[in-house]
Amino acid sequence: MRFDARLEGIALENGAVAGVTAGGVPIPAENLVLAVGHSARDTFAMLRGLGLEMTAKPFSVGVRVEHLQGEIDKGLYGRWAGHPLLPKGEYQLSHRDREGRAVYTFCMCPGGVVVPAASVEGTVVTNGMSYYSRDGVNANAALVASVDSRDFGDDPIKALSWQEGLEKAAWRLTGSYRAPAQTAGEFLAGRPGFAAGRVAPSYAIGVEGASFEAFGADALTVNGYLGSDGVDPLLAVCAAKDKGIFVLAKTSNPSSGEFQDQMLHAMYEPLYRAMGNMCQQWGLKLPGRYGYSGVGAVVGATYPQQLKELRRALPNTMFLVPG
Repeated sequence: MRFDARLEGIALENGAVAGVTAGGVPIPAENLVLAVGHSARDTFAMLRGLGLEMTAKPFSVGVRVEHLQGEIDKGLYGRWAGHPLLPKGEYQLSHRDREGRAVYTFCMCPGGVVVPAASVEGTVVTNGMSYYSRDGVNANAALVASVDSRDFGDDPIKALSWQEGLEKAAWRLTGSYRAPAQTAGEFLAGRPGFAAGRVAPSYAIGVEGASFEAFGADALTVNGYLGSDGVDPLLAVCAAKDKGIFVLAKTSNPSSGEFQDQMLHAMYEPLYRAMGNMCQQWGLKLPGRYGYSGVGAVVGATYPQQLKELRRALPNTMFLVPG
């Protein structure tokens, strides 16, 4: 077993593993098991450089939420809260929206603390832990949402870059390794700042008030295939906060044509054209000052003919062009 030894290279011979270099030392090996986490971005880049096939998998991102442990105990045990024979109260919450995206809590830490977990300079990452006695004043849990190829595409390297972008955005909110913080009430009301009240943050490095509203982004990418029920509420928020959205129309991934290129016989046009027309209609509710609306369309550069076609059909719609 080697500590403080970074994996620096993998030797291949005739398509098979022949050894590794760790901590500057070559080590012969015929079998290799890599148990790497999301933060081992250099290892994933090395594997891509070796030509190994990799598949992007869904994962989850979110925040740490803190509350008074006593309040959790009261909610679970009622008048018996605090009884020495009862364990510290725990909870688990989960929800799945109409698009299949999950929002849930996990790694709930009774009587625990929020701890720093960044592995790269200029990023903020938090985790949680409980000491054996679980006797801290606060409880905390991860509150996360599932993310997948809808958010970062099918390339695992792009997925890791997307993840790192969030970590860097969290650092920019404070300009330091202090964690950005916001109460649940302030977040739901869309108010920046931080008024902790009775809950004193346990994060040892400290926290600073911030707004988690899309990390200050000007626009979000959304799936318009739920129709106006899924888009109109976003338009109201965009109008109130001077933001915008980009709606998936003709995406850049290889299998996009399985549905997006299907012809709609009633309209004599493919589905992506119909979605482009809907972007134009929704955009009438968010008129811009310079001729473009606040509703854009995602149109992949991997399909230049469809890109030209949509550009001609949607002269007042901004395009987000991946691929």
